Amino acid sequence: MISFDEVVAYITDYDPQFPGAIEGASSGEIAELEALIGGELPEVYRDFLAVMGRNIGWIDVQHFDFRVGTVIEYYRRDSAIPVRRFLRIGSDTKDPSLNPHLQLSYVAPELEVVAFPGCTPATLAEITAGYMKPVAGSMQEMISRPAFRIFEIFGPGRRPVIIRTAVHESGQIDRLESMLLEQYGLQPVFWSSRPVRGYTSPNMAMEVAQLIGRPLEILMRVDNSEEQDRIARALARQLKAQISSPPAP
Repeated sequence: MISFDEVVAYITDYDPQFPGAIEGASSGEIAELEALIGGELPEVYRDFLAVMGRNIGWIDVQHFDFRVGTVIEYYRRDSAIPVRRFLRIGSDTKDPSLNPHLQLSYVAPELEVVAFPGCTPATLAEITAGYMKPVAGSMQEMISRPAFRIFEIFGPGRRPVIIRTAVHESGQIDRLESMLLEQYGLQPVFWSSRPVRGYTSPNMAMEVAQLIGRPLEILMRVDNSEEQDRIARALARQLKAQISSPPAP
């Protein structure tokens, strides 16, 4: 399992001040949460809490509040959903009806992060079947990806492009990966998960995402703008995709 100390070290390479901006949960807070849910927390989530459970610094994931106190407050309620298939790990500060959860039905440590509206045990199946949205392929990817985007894809003078396919084709991301590594000399970034992967080379960075039920998306920047245009056009032809300019993170 990729530890959150490794995640912090990765972000610190970009921002040396980052360790001073985060704060871990106390052992007492972690123990209280485990008592509330009636069992041990998944290893990956326990590690996350110990390293940055009180403050994740400037990392922003869809305006979610991941503080351990927020999660404890939720599980103190009589209306909290029992922890079986999903473990709530925060709340949405912009839309309180949409909240992040770990999907426990996946094999640890690759627990996917999803979000869905508030519900009761009786309506859980209906809500998750109709309204659940993917957030990240793992917690490590969820925390590392914003730093990758800010420091590798975007930045002063950079004009990245996004390549988006028109249709969903299962497994497209796996077939694309071998080609990217062979033709462009890219190497996978350590936090890459099943549905979202980061790649870098000395003069290029790329994020490829294929979330469940969605088309493939490639976010790319190349130091040389002419080379970026050439590669983008080649990928768009191969994937029958459209090229556009992405909004800044």
